[in-house]
Amino acid sequence: MKRMTEVAAESESLVLACPPRPEGRWYILLQPSCLRISVSDHATLRTLTLRMQSEAHTALFNEDILREVAQHFRTSRREDVNALGRMALVCRAFSDPALDVLWRNLESLLPLLNILAISVDLADHAGDVKPPMRQASLTCISDAQWNRFRSYARRVRSVQIHRYMETLHSPVIAQLATRSCGEPLLPSLVSLQFDLISAKSVSEILAFLSPLLHDVTLQVGSWGLDTSFVTDIGRDFVFALRCAASSLRHLTLERFDDPDFMTHTDFTPFSELQTLDIGRCVASFSVLSACAKMSSLITLDIGLKGLTVEDIKRCHGFPVLENLSVHSHPSQATALLPMLSTTVLRSFTYIDQAYHDRFLRARQDLGNYRVMLAALHSKSAATIRGVYFTIAVFDDVSTPSLMSVIDPLLDFRVLEELRIDSSLAVSVTSDDVCRMAFSWPNIQTLDFSVYQGSVSPSVYSLTEFAQWCPYLIFLKLPGLDPRPALPPESEWVSTSSCSLKGLCVTGRNNVSLDAHYEHGHSIAVAHFLNHLFPNMTMEHCVGKEWTDINAVLEILQDAARRGYSGKQSS
Repeated sequence: MKRMTEVAAESESLVLACPPRPEGRWYILLQPSCLRISVSDHATLRTLTLRMQSEAHTALFNEDILREVAQHFRTSRREDVNALGRMALVCRAFSDPALDVLWRNLESLLPLLNILAISVDLADHAGDVKPPMRQASLTCISDAQWNRFRSYARRVRSVQIHRYMETLHSPVIAQLATRSCGEPLLPSLVSLQFDLISAKSVSEILAFLSPLLHDVTLQVGSWGLDTSFVTDIGRDFVFALRCAASSLRHLTLERFDDPDFMTHTDFTPFSELQTLDIGRCVASFSVLSACAKMSSLITLDIGLKGLTVEDIKRCHGFPVLENLSVHSHPSQATALLPMLSTTVLRSFTYIDQAYHDRFLRARQDLGNYRVMLAALHSKSAATIRGVYFTIAVFDDVSTPSLMSVIDPLLDFRVLEELRIDSSLAVSVTSDDVCRMAFSWPNIQTLDFSVYQGSVSPSVYSLTEFAQWCPYLIFLKLPGLDPRPALPPESEWVSTSSCSLKGLCVTGRNNVSLDAHYEHGHSIAVAHFLNHLFPNMTMEHCVGKEWTDINAVLEILQDAARRGYSGKQSS
């Protein structure tokens, strides 16, 4: 690629130079009147070149090029931040693009408050797990200070406001809101994360509303906490949000257990929402009904606790839903699935409402989960690519068959990811492994985070995954028996197209070793696994036998990296 023409304006110049440096990085050398950038990324340089050629009929200023270049810096890298800082010191043409990137994402409000010379004192609390107290004081703001504050505030695109605000003793945000005379404090804000527990008044949170908001996450409560005041603030904020943020696309309400909040909150005006995450809230019938009518809703995470099956069956809709996550009882999820009119459902997540509650030990029937998966099969067997569900704690001492639950999923031919999480012990046979491998040719992640039952598949059954699942990357099974003798090496699969990189074998829930296990097959099993999956790493495999196998496997893989063959490494 030829050297690009130098673009000059007054005393400033920009040179994009090739060939690239081998390190694959941007390199910036700043001088008062010249910025020289060596671009090592061919794709990026090609993009810039094509843009310049396509706009050759228009005047191209340094600001246009610099703004394009600045977007490729990452503030997560210290060297990029230093480069942007030096760039901001050159002149106005260079500083504006650099400052836009530096101030684009804020993890707190403190950088903005420091512009107003707000004094922030940190008081130490020895032995206290709470964060240091921040005592802030804000005096009269001069016009010069306010104009400088606004010049930086307009650059902020994303901000996170956490609980540190509750330690600001004076109503700093309220004063700023008053000073702004009804205008948004951050007029270009696109993404907002706000902890409403930190708010002291409605004016504090309304000050952050911006007509450009696309993504809002609200921490609106805490389990078991009397948050009636926060409920009122949260309701006012949601009401103002639907009036001010007409372009809102993603809304998340986290951890709120007050049913009155959702009952009296109208989500109907959010007709353009694409993502709604209220899985940790207590949804009402009106909320579920409003979600069903959203014509653009693609991702929904919702809690159905408190809703009856009859109420759920009255909420037909969800025309373009692709990702559904439900926190409920199996019967509630079973009632919801037939109500979906979408034909493009791609992922389904079910979180049992009793799974994470250690105080709730209600017995569940495994048949309920099978019925739920059968309903999912009837609705979207041809489109589902990902399934994740939890099974609540069981008191039953028996170890049921895993296949008795997931059998309806065997017809999901395009399934790419299946995760099951439970403290239940289940049995899996070698025939079960064969059926799973043959049924899911596109599977990439198969994660059974359950305990080992009374029956485990043979290690030789992994041959089925090597033959039928070329895209498999991670595999976690509830037990894998290495004791049965392996067939002769001549009968092993000659070639394996499987790209398995991680294998995890869980144990029994009492973590006791089986005294009948023999350790003589460790070397043979390690050779077998290395033959099937040469790039595989064993992760958290339980049992002395698997510890030995893993040690031998690491030796074989190290020998292969050094150029030794299998027999030489033995």
